[in-house]
Amino acid sequence: MKKKTIAIDLDNTIWAMSTPWVKIYNRRFNDNVDPDNLPCYNMVNIMTKASVEGIYKILEAPTFWYLPKLMEGAYKYIEKLNEEYDVVIVTRTNYRVCKDKF
Repeated sequence: MKKKTIAIDLDNTIWAMSTPWVKIYNRRFNDNVDPDNLPCYNMVNIMTKASVEGIYKILEAPTFWYLPKLMEGAYKYIEKLNEEYDVVIVTRTNYRVCKDKF
């Protein structure tokens, strides 16, 4: 019997993307946002000392995409899911960062 497919989002589900993003933002804009205690994932509402362009410009640095780490337990849970499902990793990203992100 064919396995069902399950899709898992990459950012902040598998990768801890917010942590390096917030740390870089804090350094650039002299702020003190706590990456471990974000009230939401809409960074525009959290990173208030920068313009929208300034917030997303951080992601355009080619070296940024080497910084996110695997979320704790993510690999183990994906392996477990893969026993019963075909697991597909999905993400939504800006066209300017596709090459660097992948």
